[in-house]
Amino acid sequence: MTTTGSEALDFRHIRGELEPAKRDYFEQLVCHLAALDKSGELRRIHGAGGDGGVEAIRLLPNGGKIGYQAKYYPVADGIDWKAIDNSVTTALTHHPTLVRYVVALPCDFTGKRKARGGVTEGMWGKWDARVATWQAHAQLLGITVQFEAWTAFELERDLLKPAAHHLRQFFFNRLAFSEEWFHRAAQRTVAALQARYSPAEHVPTESQMPFDVIFRRQPLTDHLHEIFLTARESQPAAALSALGLPPDQLSYGIACETLLGEFLRLQTRVNDGFDLPWPLEAWFDRWHDATRNLTDLYHGATRHLPNDELTHRVSAMMRVTDLISPEIFGGHWARLLPVDRSRALLLVGRAGAGKSHALAHAAQTALASGAPVIHVLGQHILDHDPRVSILKQLDLAGWRFDDLLAALDLAAEAANTRAMLVIDGLNEGHGLSVWRNHLAALVSDVNRYERVVLAVSCREEYLDYVVPAGLIHDRHQIHRMSGVPFDPLGKLVQVEISGFRTMQEREAALIQFMDRNGIARPGPLMLDDELFNPLFLSSVCRSMAKAGIKVFPPGLHGTFSMFNFVLEAKASSLGSGHDGKPRLLESLRAALHALAAQMVVRQSDHLPLQQAAAVLQTLSQQFPVAGLTWLEILEGADILRRDVDGQAAGSGAWSLANEVVRFAFQRLQDNFLADQLATAAGDIGHAFAGENCWAFLVRHTKDMAGEPTLKLVPAWRGVLGALWAIVADRFGRELCDLPSFFGNPDGRYFESEMRAVFRASLRERAPTAFTARTGELFDILFHERWHEQHEVYLSCACIPGHPWNADYLARKLEAMSPEMLDNNFVHQFDRWQDGATRGAGQILSWLEAVDSAKADSEVLRLARLTARWLAKVDSSAIRDRAAALL
Repeated sequence: MTTTGSEALDFRHIRGELEPAKRDYFEQLVCHLAALDKSGELRRIHGAGGDGGVEAIRLLPNGGKIGYQAKYYPVADGIDWKAIDNSVTTALTHHPTLVRYVVALPCDFTGKRKARGGVTEGMWGKWDARVATWQAHAQLLGITVQFEAWTAFELERDLLKPAAHHLRQFFFNRLAFSEEWFHRAAQRTVAALQARYSPAEHVPTESQMPFDVIFRRQPLTDHLHEIFLTARESQPAAALSALGLPPDQLSYGIACETLLGEFLRLQTRVNDGFDLPWPLEAWFDRWHDATRNLTDLYHGATRHLPNDELTHRVSAMMRVTDLISPEIFGGHWARLLPVDRSRALLLVGRAGAGKSHALAHAAQTALASGAPVIHVLGQHILDHDPRVSILKQLDLAGWRFDDLLAALDLAAEAANTRAMLVIDGLNEGHGLSVWRNHLAALVSDVNRYERVVLAVSCREEYLDYVVPAGLIHDRHQIHRMSGVPFDPLGKLVQVEISGFRTMQEREAALIQFMDRNGIARPGPLMLDDELFNPLFLSSVCRSMAKAGIKVFPPGLHGTFSMFNFVLEAKASSLGSGHDGKPRLLESLRAALHALAAQMVVRQSDHLPLQQAAAVLQTLSQQFPVAGLTWLEILEGADILRRDVDGQAAGSGAWSLANEVVRFAFQRLQDNFLADQLATAAGDIGHAFAGENCWAFLVRHTKDMAGEPTLKLVPAWRGVLGALWAIVADRFGRELCDLPSFFGNPDGRYFESEMRAVFRASLRERAPTAFTARTGELFDILFHERWHEQHEVYLSCACIPGHPWNADYLARKLEAMSPEMLDNNFVHQFDRWQDGATRGAGQILSWLEAVDSAKADSEVLRLARLTARWLAKVDSSAIRDRAAALL
């Protein structure tokens, strides 16, 4: 094998395990070597054996063409000259403007030499003889063409040029970027994610939709084709004709059909290859023009029609509603489609919302479909230049980062798909100090490669410290009316991740985490928003499964009681080396109370990192751990979380973030702080007065008329709700009845603030704390707010012994007149996804899935009683489900 310099390339060892794969990779390599010549436009011709006798064509400025043909014969004696003859003949026939034809053969050619019985002209002699034949054929066709051989020598010479370094790395380094290499790297990342990702626990959510855009998967492409099909079936001119309008007025329908035709001409672009971005601007503009004019035409034509039947006929012919209602160009998909153009995705959400799981599942799904994916964790970004850390994580420290991206692009091209570079957790590791200086450059680097997509995630609280605001795509640019060109290239398209959001996602989550683990579902009261945080739900169920607990304790309610139950389960599987010791659970609770006590002293919802570590030092002394700190253990167990203070040190857009410690879940923290405040209060009647310990939770002020007014400090409303519940539980009083709460018996208050805090207290308090006074306050604050009343009643409906459970609700409803029952209950479940509708749906879902043998019989009775009343409501979605359960 001929070599140049100190490196030797053996084309027998090009990427690919079997001969057909090596042939495909060699054709790809030749096309990329041809692309190094920048004169004219190079077009890759795909197809078995090429299309028209070439793998690629270069269009020259003078109208001529250069054709490139690759033939993978790594041994000269194995060359099939007839196959090359056929390619040349086909190329001359299909491309009569050829001026140069290159045949790439990855073997060395020999010259004239002595042989047994005489002299042979060698491989160059055979080449020259073939060239003479081809030129004669070309002359007969009136073509003058130069034939050129790229042998192993010429190929290797070009590959050793600096501009081809990435090609050498990809095509001849078979240890990297093979299918096995990608999967091995992915397995390391999944293992490092630990509890944040388990493939067996996947629940389908909307978080996967951006990746359907990236890889142009179904159902997205089906939705796109469907809307084009609807446009094709729209007949505005025929609809006007059916109304008997005169010919001069039919022109409006014809104009609409012209606009629809312009839109339809873009349908073929749905099937574009990944080397071409989708024509988003043209799609949106043409769809908007067509639907706007069609809507105006429909309203104008049907305004004075004599009957509904004729109106429905016109609607069916024009298909206006069917064109507007899909969410492709005017809904959720519309906000995601820019990812196709930007090739840079940013997932943002609060702790535990499911960002890591979403990225890991997307990466695994893409790998399984043959797409090349590199998935790294932000916690491993420890170098000043994050690109260095990425290369180290992949064992490619000797590579240039551009070569990594080029290899990803080449691997994607070979697989006819896109590649992803995934970085999960920009705020982790040294991310706070490095990404603000390097993220924009990374997006720019990735955008140079047409088939590579960057997908990153960041905690919502850290976003301003990690991602420059100018780097995030303005989603409003999708509308032409903004006057701003729609071009997100160089920007990150931000997508919010919010856990199990819809009722369908929540039902799927309960099936996945509870039903499949043999855990009996809790009563409907437990099925609130806190439980449906993916991190919380998964950690609860994992802890229960590890501890062998299959049923939630009866009567469990409120955040505090639930967390104490979960903490007990977690204490047996922390991985501390002390798990299961009798004193560990008690010490854990004491440490968490100590953290809350320090927050109360600071009147803050967090502690500085060092102070939190110091508070936990007592735990370290009692239960020493090796290799980790207790802060890290409690973070890993989803009990505490490292966070960022909203007020950065210093000033300016890039001030350093102050890392702090909070409880992992906000409601849990609110309850811990409220418990500490109640303990420290002494005389609760005067706790809100002056400088006393609860005074910072409220503001006693005056309105514009000089009247005394109470304002609840927004940042502390969650704590106030939990505190109100504790005051009701422990002292048998309502918070608003304490003398110092209003400060003035005639004081005013904001009803919406008070209602929200009071309702939070109802969720947390024990059933014994629901008194006659509680009912009076409820009637005052929720007067004629029937939807909200029923949301509260339904949250208590299935709690045995609760004074406001289904028995109480049934007595209230039975006492109403038919007219009042209709107005106050029957007609109140028609709002999709409001609190009462969700509450009804959760009870019905629980009844549909519950194992009656395991469920508490009284909870089951109350749920069925609730269903009997829900079977009377107007909403068919609720009524029919309830009736089916009776």
